[in-house]
Amino acid sequence: MFRYRKMLAAEIRESLALGPVVVHFELSAASLGPFWLLAGRAEDIITTATVHDPPWAVWWPFRLKSVAKSKLVQHGIHLPLRPVSAQLERLMLRSNGLFALSEVGANALRQTFPGPPVMPAVHFVPPRPTLAPLPDRPLAVGLYGH
Repeated sequence: MFRYRKMLAAEIRESLALGPVVVHFELSAASLGPFWLLAGRAEDIITTATVHDPPWAVWWPFRLKSVAKSKLVQHGIHLPLRPVSAQLERLMLRSNGLFALSEVGANALRQTFPGPPVMPAVHFVPPRPTLAPLPDRPLAVGLYGH
């Protein structure tokens, strides 16, 4: 992931010559690539991030490939370094605009990251007719996962 930082920085610098640039990141529990790409970026670059798993942007910032091989090592590093991880996330996200997928997530982010602006996503849910009582409906089976 670190090898892409130079490439991304060069691409952004070239694009800045054409006008303002906004770089958007998608951050979730173990999305270390995008998270570490934020490190060392120039402050004049507008960055935003959608945080999928509030209240933290990434839950294991030090879960590199070598660490992930062992749950014992992963948790042995993660738990004692939680205060360091919190400071690191606050530092790296202090000048980002943050988006959450819900108002609850946005409120959690505002508490965890008091500095940057946080906006909840607005999900359009069209009105639908009232459903029949559950015993009167046909059997429905739903699957969830990825």
